Amino acid sequence: MRHFQVIAFVFSLVFASLARGQVPMLVGGSDFELIGVDLGGGTELVGSAENTANGLSANTPWGSSGDGISFRFNEVSEFRYGFAAPATIDGSFYLYNGWDIQDQSIRDFTLSFLDAAGAPIGTSFHGVGGTGVDDEVFALPQSYEGVQSAVLTVESTHTPHLEFREVAFDGALVPEPSTSCLLLLSACGVGAYVRRSLKICR
Repeated sequence: MRHFQVIAFVFSLVFASLARGQVPMLVGGSDFELIGVDLGGGTELVGSAENTANGLSANTPWGSSGDGISFRFNEVSEFRYGFAAPATIDGSFYLYNGWDIQDQSIRDFTLSFLDAAGAPIGTSFHGVGGTGVDDEVFALPQSYEGVQSAVLTVESTHTPHLEFREVAFDGALVPEPSTSCLLLLSACGVGAYVRRSLKICR
């Protein structure tokens, strides 16, 4: 009986490892990074666009940390995020808007998801950001699978001076096939070893 318990324990570890990427929220840094910016002719004023996907930082001052981007909005701007692995986006989109001043935030925006070939996945999401300084949560209309990149298109702002910090997504990175195969092979090897041990005990 103890051998069967060992087998069950090993398989539980394997499946837990396979699901390791399935976290409730994908956050910039190890999950995705900013790979392209088009300010649409706007002028960058403070911070660095490269820091808009390095981890959630609600109510963190800009200052010397440059944690976020602030620029004079001119026309439609795009921010493109690349995922570390194909992702399944299913749930909500989190927008960490202006930090300390009302209205300096994204108003109308479109969120699109693309596959590895750059083809659109599903229907783009259109949202309207508020004027507050807290994070906002937008429920996505569907599940998006095989996402390799996401494009946040800023179409209008509440004031000409725009600030925003972070974005995040509900979803999971899909494990690489090679990783999954190795885990399953390891489980099979342990199972064979335990089975052989049972025969020896008999």
